[in-house]
Amino acid sequence: MENKLYTKLFYLSIVLLFVNLIIRFIDQAKLLYRFPLGYNNDISSYLTQLYFLKTCGFHNICTYWYNGFINFLHSPPGWYLFTLPIYSLSKDVKIAAYVSMLLSFLLAFIIIWNLYSKLKFNKISRLLFFIFTFGNAVAVGNFVRLGRYHELLAWVLFILFLFLIYWYKERTIDRNILLLSLVYTLITITYHSVAVISGVLFAALFLIKKGKERIYVLLSFLFSLLLSAFWWLPFLLRIKESSILQLNQGGWLLNFSKNWLITNIITMILPLIFIILFYLYYKKSKKDFSFYLPILIFSLLLITRIIAFLPIYNNIFPDPYIIFFVILILFILIYHPEIGLMNNKIFILAFTFIIIMSLILTLVKTPYYEQNTLLKTEFLDLTKYLKQGRVAIYGNNFGSEISANAMYSYIPIYTNVSVPLGWYPEVKNLDYIDNYYKFLNNINESSCDNIIYNSKIYNITEYISYLDSCNIFSRCKDLESVKNGNICLYSIKI
Repeated sequence: MENKLYTKLFYLSIVLLFVNLIIRFIDQAKLLYRFPLGYNNDISSYLTQLYFLKTCGFHNICTYWYNGFINFLHSPPGWYLFTLPIYSLSKDVKIAAYVSMLLSFLLAFIIIWNLYSKLKFNKISRLLFFIFTFGNAVAVGNFVRLGRYHELLAWVLFILFLFLIYWYKERTIDRNILLLSLVYTLITITYHSVAVISGVLFAALFLIKKGKERIYVLLSFLFSLLLSAFWWLPFLLRIKESSILQLNQGGWLLNFSKNWLITNIITMILPLIFIILFYLYYKKSKKDFSFYLPILIFSLLLITRIIAFLPIYNNIFPDPYIIFFVILILFILIYHPEIGLMNNKIFILAFTFIIIMSLILTLVKTPYYEQNTLLKTEFLDLTKYLKQGRVAIYGNNFGSEISANAMYSYIPIYTNVSVPLGWYPEVKNLDYIDNYYKFLNNINESSCDNIIYNSKIYNITEYISYLDSCNIFSRCKDLESVKNGNICLYSIKI
C-alpha cells in the first residue's frame, strides 16, 4: 500500500477497532464479581450449564431445570469441557468463563500469527485478519457482551480448520490429515452450527483432490464424525425429546419484517461480495473453480433463500452465516493478492468506511456490562430465604433491569435450589414449556386451592414475584411470605 492519507486512515481505523476490543475486555471483567441478571446476556445460561457439568455430570439426569433433563444431551459440551478445569481451579463459574474468553482470543491470535505466515500472510495481514475477524460489531456483540463463549471457541477452531484446508489444498495429503479430523471433531462438539457450515470446506477439499487423496479426505471427514459420535448420535436419536425442531430457529430467513430486514440484507450482501471476489480472482487466474464451487453454491442458496427449505441449515441463526462470510471474504482478499483490491484506493476507502461503521455500530448498539441496581440487590437478598425445593418465577415484568431467565440461572448455582423452567428451552419438549406457561397465565384467575394443587404438578414449593403480582399470592392463607422491597417470596406451607 502506498504511504498516503487514505492508507493512514485505514490503519488508524484498525487500531481503533483493536482499542475498542480491549475496552470491551475491561468492561466485561465486571463478570468476575457480578453475576449477569439483565436481559442483554446469554452468558448466564452457559454459566449454569457449566455448573451442571460439574454437579450433575455428562449425560446424567439433572433436576435443577425443567423438573429434570438429561445434561448435555442436546447442548454441545465442547466449551464446557474446555472451561471445566479452570472452574475446578477457580471454584467460580464467572471467573472460569471470563478466563476462557481471554484464552480463546489469545488462542485465535496465536493460530493466526504463527500458522498463517505459512500461507504467506505478512505481519500486517495477520493483524488485520485477527482484529477484523474478532473485533467487528457482530463478534464484539456476540463473543464479548452476550457471552457466547462456546461459539467464540468454535470460530477459533474454525480459524485453525481453515488453515488446514488451505494447507492441504496446495499440498499432497499425508497422515497429518488426522489433525483436520480432530479439529473438525472439536468444532462439532463445541457449536454444531459452525460445524455444519464448515462442512462446505471439507467438500471443497474433496473436489480438488483425486484418487487416493480424495479417499483420504472422505475418510478424514468420516473419522471426525466417528470421534464426535459420543455426542451427536444420542443428540439425533433423542432429538424429539427436545424442542429444537419445534422452535424454528431459522424462521428469520423468510422474515423481512422491520426487526429482521437489516439482518436479511446483510446475509444476502456478504455471500454476493464473496461471489464477486471469486469472479475477480478467477478472471485473472483461471484456477480453483472446483475448490470454490461448494462455497459458491452455498452462497447462492443463502442469497436466494433456498437454504430456508434445507434441513439442518434452516435451523441456524443468522450470526454464524455472517461470521463465516466475513472470515472468508477477508481471507480471500489477503490470500489471493492477484485480485488487486488491497492496493486499490477506492476499495481501501470503502473498507475503512466499513470498519468505522462497524465501530460506530458497536458503540451505539452494543451496551456495556449491566449496572448493579436496587432491584437486583433485592432479588439477591431474597434468595437467602429460599428453602430446599423448587421455586418458580411469576410475573411478566420484573422491570427492564432483571430477566427471569437470568434468575433461573442464578438460583441453582448459588442456592442449590431447583426451578421448574430454565434458560435453555431446547433441552425440553415444547409441550412441557407451553403447558407450564398456560399454568402460570391462569394463576391470576385461579383460587388459592387451585394454585396449590397445580403447583404440586410441577413440584413447585415457592414463588418469587414482583410488585402487584405479589397480591395474587398474598390472598392465600396457606402461603408464607417474605417481602424485600419490590420483590416477594411466597412458600407453600407443609
